[in-house]
Amino acid sequence: MNIRRALAGLMLAGALATTLGAAPATAAAGSVHLAIEATGQGGYRAYFVSVTGFAPVATAGQGVCVNLYGDDYLDHHLFGGFGVACGQTLSNPSPGRVSISFYLDGNTLDEDWGGDEVFAKVDIGPPSSVRLTSNVVHGDY
Repeated sequence: MNIRRALAGLMLAGALATTLGAAPATAAAGSVHLAIEATGQGGYRAYFVSVTGFAPVATAGQGVCVNLYGDDYLDHHLFGGFGVACGQTLSNPSPGRVSISFYLDGNTLDEDWGGDEVFAKVDIGPPSSVRLTSNVVHGDY
């Protein structure tokens, strides 16, 4: 009976250590912010999309790729992962700073009937691969 209690106590302590140990790593990953602004250029629905933030693990010259998703039951991919949606983290004096921006047509951001909800997933790496998820932006694109 004492062996069972000891094993149960060790398992509980291990679970707590694992859970508590994971919290600082997540907090150290960083955060990103998505902004989508109408430009009104060219007589069509053009939008300026920017993703900015800070990732302490990011180093100068590391690759950064943005993917935009519609925030629904099944988040579907809208844009990104190549071309203008990929770049590099900024070099000194701002190590860890993430900033990437591009223009998109409203049809690309129009993710469903009615109001649209768009968020970004930002991949930073290699050598260390980190994925950060942005806020959700609501609009009618």
